[in-house]
Amino acid sequence: MIYRNTKCPYCRYSFTSGYAALGPGLSNLGVPHLKCPQCGGVCKTGLKPWSLMSPSEKTVYFILRFIQSIPNAIFLGALMMMGIEMGLKIEMSLTAGFALGWSVSIILIILHGRNSIKDIEEAYSKGENIIVD
Repeated sequence: MIYRNTKCPYCRYSFTSGYAALGPGLSNLGVPHLKCPQCGGVCKTGLKPWSLMSPSEKTVYFILRFIQSIPNAIFLGALMMMGIEMGLKIEMSLTAGFALGWSVSIILIILHGRNSIKDIEEAYSKGENIIVD
């Protein structure tokens, strides 16, 4: 797990209220500047909104999200297998459970990614601060 603590370089105000786990991993998705509510300074984040990312950066973003979905897929697959086998009395192979779990995990990643991208684009166009979860 990778953690980030985004602070104002002028007054050391923490935008993340301490270390926060990075949702998209090593992604550079986010607003490029944050305005400090404490001192009013504008800080560069090194992040970019979706509209300013290159095609290769967008590809890397989704590849990282899919790789991160593997543990979720295993967990969701196991839960679904147990639920289906206990509730419906249908035996399911490990491969089918993993495929089902990964399918659900991918759908959740796409929905979360779309919402994050939308929120960041809106904040960027309005000049607002937003921290990616």
